[in-house]
Amino acid sequence: MSPTRPASCGVAAAGNSGVNEPYYPAACERVISVAGLGQDGARAWFSNWGPSVDLAAPAELMWSAISGNYVVDDYSAYYYQVACGWDGYSPYMYCDGTSFAAPIVSGVCGLVRARFPSYTSDLVRRRLYETGDVVTYDHAIGRKLNALRAVAGAPTSVPAPSPARFGFAAASPNPFASRVALAFTLGRRGPVRLDVFDAQGRRVRALARETLEPGSHRCDWDGEDEHGVPCVSGVYFARLTSPEGVATLRVIRSLNVARDQAAFACSGPGGPRISPSSLSLSVSGTNGLST
Repeated sequence: MSPTRPASCGVAAAGNSGVNEPYYPAACERVISVAGLGQDGARAWFSNWGPSVDLAAPAELMWSAISGNYVVDDYSAYYYQVACGWDGYSPYMYCDGTSFAAPIVSGVCGLVRARFPSYTSDLVRRRLYETGDVVTYDHAIGRKLNALRAVAGAPTSVPAPSPARFGFAAASPNPFASRVALAFTLGRRGPVRLDVFDAQGRRVRALARETLEPGSHRCDWDGEDEHGVPCVSGVYFARLTSPEGVATLRVIRSLNVARDQAAFACSGPGGPRISPSSLSLSVSGTNGLST
């Protein structure tokens, strides 16, 4: 056995309220948030959705064991028999929920780890995302899990070792009042999209559409939408997309927070600014980047 063991992958259900709201722990960083699919392949009516969701897997009419803590009284027994196909005797019945989709993804994570023992948890997540089917759903629930493609075929190409690793580094300050710095790193050169979504899944601001070099970068958001209107206090999600994958970072705007003003006093007026170590870009107005 190797003296060091790769970190485990976090997988969690996206929730069953049928709304566009982050659901924890699924919405946490570095956790695969799993939405549910119905038997017709569409998003299950009860599945949560939005920018915090990563993958989708079957979640409707799943043949499963009856939980040992279920109270099987007369009403429950009747409901299980009519709605869930329970025969009144065996410990199995049909169930719905994203909590049945998440274990499917967990199982595929295990298969991928067994197929590619050297994979880190980041590479496992990336493998599942890159091999997933791109399907248009009624709402955003990520890609459809494709277990065969994830396990079969050539390994995911791994870039040469680099001190930079794709993803967000931090949001500072967080919560913020007037401006927040979104720090992120890229492992290799490529096209990058950086957007801000509200808790309802609506894009409020496109911060970057540019090809960037590997390394550390920073983009400032002034808390305004595409039309220059200040956004209200609340939870927002910064979403970073590149050929390396997708990363999401939660930021909180609170108009009662004033301590960030001094931290950005030297930033000057204007829109968001990207300042990588070897490249200086700034957003010009509400659209586009200028060098």
